[in-house]
Order: sequence, then structure tokens, then C-alpha cells
Amino acid sequence: MTCRTLCAAVVLILVASTFPVVAYGQGIQIETAPQVVREAIRQGEINTCQIEVTNTGAVPVKVVAEVVDLAIDEYGYNMEVPERAGYVWGLQEMTKVSPEEFLLNPGEMRIAEVAIDAPKPLSGGRYGIVYFAASDKSAKGRIVMVVRCGSLLFATVPGTETYSGRVKGIRIIQSEDSRAPSEVSK
Repeated sequence: MTCRTLCAAVVLILVASTFPVVAYGQGIQIETAPQVVREAIRQGEINTCQIEVTNTGAVPVKVVAEVVDLAIDEYGYNMEVPERAGYVWGLQEMTKVSPEEFLLNPGEMRIAEVAIDAPKPLSGGRYGIVYFAASDKSAKGRIVMVVRCGSLLFATVPGTETYSGRVKGIRIIQSEDSRAPSEVSK
């Protein structure tokens, strides 16, 4: 280690110990209900549903709503899709949350209206997460902790769904109480 590196490390430690950093956010806790929203939507119409957002924490919070597209990978896990990724099965472009931003006192609940403006040629299903990001509204000038809580949103146009995929490794397992057929018809 050079003398210059050692001096820089000492200066950094002295500066860090002079200015204490406190992360505010303790006591922030919000919940959403329902956790999963399944909506049958109609083409060319604005379809609505509601999500309850409750501040179960100890401090008043500022809540900001955000819709994020969701994909399901080949293993069945949910993945957030980055903005402007050109994902055609998302909800972000056609979904609005009202109010977009609001304040919640401890113990207070607010209903957010989710509106899906489904275009005419829409078919199949669309997937997303409606996130509600809560932060301590009094944390101005300090490090602000943000807590996100969300509800999954699955929207389908009834009668237009198509299912595709691959099936791997099929094997037949007979239950213990079933008898094997003596003959298989062709």
C-alpha cells in the first residue's frame, strides 16, 4: 500500500466519522389488497379494478403508484420487464392508477383505482405489477428509504387466449389404488 493510498483512506475515514449518515425509513410499512388481481377485460373499453393501500407503519408516508410490465420466464418465475423493452404482453402502456400520488397517515387506508384502457385489436393476456412506493414525507434533506409493495395484475380478453409451450420429460405415474389395464386399445 502506498503512502498516497494510506493517506486517502485515513481522510475518508475521518470525513465519514465527522458526518453521521442516518437512513430514515424505519417504521415505513405498507400493505396492498388484493395481492393478485385477475381481470377479464373487454376490447375497446376502459376496465377498472381497485386496490387497497394501507399504512401499517408508524410514520406518515408519501405513496407513489407505478405500473411495471411483468413476464413469466421458462421456469414459471415472475420477471420485471425494463421500460421501453418493446414487450407486447405488458400492461404499462394501457394502465393508469388514480391517484398517482397520495399521503397516508399511520393506520390509514386508501383505495387506488386501476384503469386499463384496452385497445380494440387486443387479444390474449397482459401481465404487470402495480407498485406503491412509500417514503417518509418528513425525510427532506436526509437519506430517504423507499419501501415498495405491489399487487400482481393479470388481465385477459376472454375467449382470445392461446397457450403454447414445450413439454419435457413426461412420465406416467399410476396411483397405488389404480389397476393397470390388461389391454391398451389402439
